[in-house]
Amino acid sequence: MKRPRRWGRTLRGARVSAGRGRPGLVEVPGQGQPRDAGLSLLELVIAMALFALVAVTGAQALSGMLRLRDDLVGRADASADAERALALLRADMTSVVPVLFYQPQGGPRSALRGGGNRLEMSTAGRPDLRRDRETGMRILSQEAMLRVTWHVTPDGRLVRGGWRTLSPAAGAELPDVPMMADVRGLTLRSYWPEVGWQRGLQPNGQVARLPGGEADEDRAGGAVDIVSDTLPLAFEVTIETERLGRIVLLETLQ
Repeated sequence: MKRPRRWGRTLRGARVSAGRGRPGLVEVPGQGQPRDAGLSLLELVIAMALFALVAVTGAQALSGMLRLRDDLVGRADASADAERALALLRADMTSVVPVLFYQPQGGPRSALRGGGNRLEMSTAGRPDLRRDRETGMRILSQEAMLRVTWHVTPDGRLVRGGWRTLSPAAGAELPDVPMMADVRGLTLRSYWPEVGWQRGLQPNGQVARLPGGEADEDRAGGAVDIVSDTLPLAFEVTIETERLGRIVLLETLQ
């Protein structure tokens, strides 16, 4: 007896199921189950692109946060330096006295003098720490009369210096102490009776009205510097800074 002819390929492990009124179905093991074949090249490229996009975005966000932190730290440091400097400058402005300053080499200078990013003041009652020669300790003298100077250096620093007395000898200079950075300039105004506000610390065109005034011509620049111990009714100091903008201090003297 001949066997029935088989069509197609025999599947090992396949099972034929048949039911009433329907043809036989062949069930193959493993069909319909997930394959453990890994990622295709296209899937790998897409995953790497997404990872690179997320990494670049995170790096940009982190860089922006670091720049913002550095800017905030710089502003905080600048504000602290400005607070200390302005407190000391305000104290110097309050302590101005109408007393001439006599240079170690040269003639006298006015009690209040300024111009060219520079301010000079004769002050009294300011704390002055001096070192005792015998003990080597610092001594606080509250009645010291100092010649205080404030000026802006070419590299943009506001520096305080001066002299330990109003009639100093050689070697009596106060050390220059940088107080602020990123300073663009220092300008001055003064208020005089019957004149009003004037640029600088001398009343323009009112030389004859200064009691005890003496004209001292600057041979180098041809300008006339009036030496006087007369003080204005008020004077104003304006400091231009890079970070904090314009800072204005106003002090009344009479």
